Amino acid sequence: MARKVYAEFKVSTIPSILAISVALTLLFVGVFVVIIGAPLFFVVLFIAIPLMTIIGVIWGLTRGRRLNSKLRELYEQSVVSGDKIILSRQMDVKLARLNVWVSRYYSSTRGRSRTRTYFSLEEVERLKARELPIQLDEGYTIILGSRFGMYLSLPVYVIDEPEYRNIFGDVLIAIVNPLNLDVKLLRYSPYLSYESDYAMLDVKTDGSKLSGSITLYTSIEPKVRGARVELAFRAPGEGEVRVELAKVDFHDKSKSFTYDFQPINDTVVIFGVSHVASLSCKAIAELLNLERPIVMGEVQEDRELKLRFILDVPLKRDVIVEMPLVVNKM
Repeated sequence: MARKVYAEFKVSTIPSILAISVALTLLFVGVFVVIIGAPLFFVVLFIAIPLMTIIGVIWGLTRGRRLNSKLRELYEQSVVSGDKIILSRQMDVKLARLNVWVSRYYSSTRGRSRTRTYFSLEEVERLKARELPIQLDEGYTIILGSRFGMYLSLPVYVIDEPEYRNIFGDVLIAIVNPLNLDVKLLRYSPYLSYESDYAMLDVKTDGSKLSGSITLYTSIEPKVRGARVELAFRAPGEGEVRVELAKVDFHDKSKSFTYDFQPINDTVVIFGVSHVASLSCKAIAELLNLERPIVMGEVQEDRELKLRFILDVPLKRDVIVEMPLVVNKM
């Protein structure tokens, strides 16, 4: 069974209002500059630039709202029936792969954290059709951090019609199908110790699921705070996304966990725009009805997915062991 969802392109009005307010202030200053007969340079600075700013902001808001209107129209007029998407008419469509990276990093020069976003579309095939198949051979990867980090690799249909082209991004239909996955991990029982305290991890895989248990053993006067096991994902050149699977301490020294890399049972058809204002980390999680952080779909070995076992030692370097994970379609 398939369901369609709408990823609204949200035009942020607060920055636009601030820009117009600053421009109007400069414009009033410009009028005063003209009255007192200031040089031409100041007239251009305080009148021409604010006017261009106001025109640019209004143009951007108009284009953004028009794009959202066309996206809503496509969503409402399209029908998801069985194993296909039926458009309102025959259209030029590109089958492509959408890749999205969103990472947060610390800038030492500016002294604060910054967000970096990258979108790319890799064209696979051009079509002219009204009916689009849902069951694609292309797999997908969805990594959503608890706050900012995101990595998406999704098969999409890009609507290549003149009325859907926009400066902000491409109108597209993304497909998220349930996959038959195989999780590979060298099964063994890692053992971590610090002085007289130690922790053990037993882990196994079954299809798309990873399960196991973690146990902490401490002395009368513990030297460690606890232990935890987590998934750590890193795309090349990007920040790390972590998913905590289980955590133990003095009060709860043993815990079991299960993680499914295929948490959805139905196909999800997403109508959106190739822009973070539509396909944000929060929006994707809400559309899939899942809670962040999320690691789902195929995760090849070159994407550096690891199972990390950590013994938390206060005021010292933690004791850590990492095990590579590979998640592929069967």
